[in-house]
Amino acid sequence: MLDVVEASSRWAFIPELAQTSGDAAMADQVRAYADRFIPKDARQSAEHVIAEIKFRADVKARQLPALEAWLQQSGEKAASSASSASHHS
Repeated sequence: MLDVVEASSRWAFIPELAQTSGDAAMADQVRAYADRFIPKDARQSAEHVIAEIKFRADVKARQLPALEAWLQQSGEKAASSASSASHHS
């Protein structure tokens, strides 16, 4: 697959495939790939991707419980409002 990738982009290609991930395990996989296949002086793109993935994973871990609680609370309020409205009809 790397044969079709331009040589100047080759070191960034694989890490950038994972760039939108929010899974910390994917950051570890990109790190392992970079350590094994990308020369140290060509890892800037991989390091950037790893940082982005870790940031998204951290935000997800911190914010997801609050978002889920809010959604549950909003759903309960909506169900309660719908129930009240049907009893008044």
